[in-house]
Amino acid sequence: MLEAAGGRFHRVPGDEATVVVHESVAWTFLTLAIPLALQGRWVTLAWATQGVALLWTASRVQTPVAAWGGLAALLLATARVLGWDRHVPGEVPVWNLTYLAHLLVVVALLLGGALAPAARPERLRALTGRAIQNALWLLAALLLAVLLWREPSGLWPATLLTAELVVLAWLARPGGSPAWAIATPIVAVVLLARVLGPDDLLARIAAASLWNVPLASRMAACAALALAGARIARHAAPSWAAPAGRCLSGAAGLVLLFSLSVNWTRYQGGGAGLTTQVGLSVLWALYAALALAWGFVRARPAVRYAALALLGLTVVKVFLVDLAAVRTAYRILSFLVLGVVLLGVSLLYQKRGRGGAP
Repeated sequence: MLEAAGGRFHRVPGDEATVVVHESVAWTFLTLAIPLALQGRWVTLAWATQGVALLWTASRVQTPVAAWGGLAALLLATARVLGWDRHVPGEVPVWNLTYLAHLLVVVALLLGGALAPAARPERLRALTGRAIQNALWLLAALLLAVLLWREPSGLWPATLLTAELVVLAWLARPGGSPAWAIATPIVAVVLLARVLGPDDLLARIAAASLWNVPLASRMAACAALALAGARIARHAAPSWAAPAGRCLSGAAGLVLLFSLSVNWTRYQGGGAGLTTQVGLSVLWALYAALALAWGFVRARPAVRYAALALLGLTVVKVFLVDLAAVRTAYRILSFLVLGVVLLGVSLLYQKRGRGGAP
């Protein structure tokens, strides 16, 4: 409250509750007035702007209303992006004001997260500035993934999600925000769901050519997945980051093998023909050899064991499938490639064993 003293007004000491109530009411009415004065995407953008402004104010006022109100306004803007503001039929995808407003909401979340740690900690009650920052930055990464999936067409969503995953992996460095380490595996799962789900129809259509753009998209996604896994396993701070990173790297190897095998099978017409089976055996053997070499170079026992397991599976396939399904010439090719690979593996292990390496 204010009292008059000598013709001037001064705040009554110890009356912080009244200030908090008045400030809360003011911001509440402003938030409610926005959808009355604006419509559609402009409401979303106004709430996002209000959230950034409140978080900027949170470092300069004594009350916790600014920090909590800024978080609430940004959450409201995010909810509108996810649930209300959708692409209008007939509107050009991506190149429209609604999509621009949604991307600006992502920018607002990033700005809000950057401003949150400056909020006065004694006024945040249960939350901290760092907690608000991590929440907003994680929300920004996930919201961007939704936007990249939802509106672009063709292979653009997978390409843009791959780029986002690489950026998140780079941000998940020592001393950085845990939000990036949390967002990285989530976006990786979203990327895998995209390339193996909706983009599979494009892969089927392009399978008439052995090398095609959908296959390149899947290979790029696997490379980004392996990079993200290695990055968070080495540099991310949370205790679960190392096993999560190894799981991502392993998933990258499995998905790459699956993509190559499916692409070859579809290129051959999808049947169990002679060249299909021999090609798969050769592909698996070469893939196992390369994975084994990588495991030795990078000192990754798990990779070596997985490569040996794939070699064993290939041997079983050659004896149980190739011998019964293919002609003599193709059998010779299968055994020749497999024999060369196994010989190389044995020589490599013998050399490494003499050198005392694990």
